[in-house]
Amino acid sequence: METDALDRFFSRYPSFIYNRKASSPQEFHRMSRQFYWTKTEDGDYPPDREAAWHEYRLAMVKTFNDTFGTDSEDRAAWERIGVRLSIVPLPQKLHYLRQVP
Repeated sequence: METDALDRFFSRYPSFIYNRKASSPQEFHRMSRQFYWTKTEDGDYPPDREAAWHEYRLAMVKTFNDTFGTDSEDRAAWERIGVRLSIVPLPQKLHYLRQVP
């Protein structure tokens, strides 16, 4: 199985069993609970969680860009997004494809 930036991020925490088929935000929050990364009395998260959150967000962006690209004019990229979101039928014009709710 090919790995992506999210797989590599979660692999840095070997005691956490990452479920690739689950929502990655939910997996991050599940991992936070496992490591007891909860808010302190002053309302802040511990530094370990803040660092992990920063790295997680970078991995999300990299995975998105690697999957769909970064060219907002690329119709094929927009079609891949539409297919991933189960939008059927896909609009023919790129202008309308970008506006699908």
